[in-house]
Amino acid sequence: MKCPKCGYDSSLVNPNKIRSLIDQRNESTRKAIRAIVEKIKEHQYMNPSELYEFLVDTKDVSDEVLYYIINKYNMQNMYTDKPLRYLRAMVLNLERGFEKRKKIEYDMYGGKPPDTKY
Repeated sequence: MKCPKCGYDSSLVNPNKIRSLIDQRNESTRKAIRAIVEKIKEHQYMNPSELYEFLVDTKDVSDEVLYYIINKYNMQNMYTDKPLRYLRAMVLNLERGFEKRKKIEYDMYGGKPPDTKY
């Protein structure tokens, strides 16, 4: 059904498609995605098509990279003013040099950064 004012078409995004994209991830990444989406929804408007676009664009990214970035996004409270599009850009930018960055952080801090419990 299409909204006459804004033009949003709810038939384009099926909740089953979103669920199947989330279910392709491992358990910890699924929890992180669901938790961060709920936090974003508390602070700003987000329609289902934004979540669908995020999941489609990041489906080829490894769970380790996605979990790492969601954790960083959450720890810095970026969800209060940065939309899901910003998180998607963070994931896609970090994916390129993730192994180098992981080694640098390990050398600098003596271990991996702490995890946020969801």
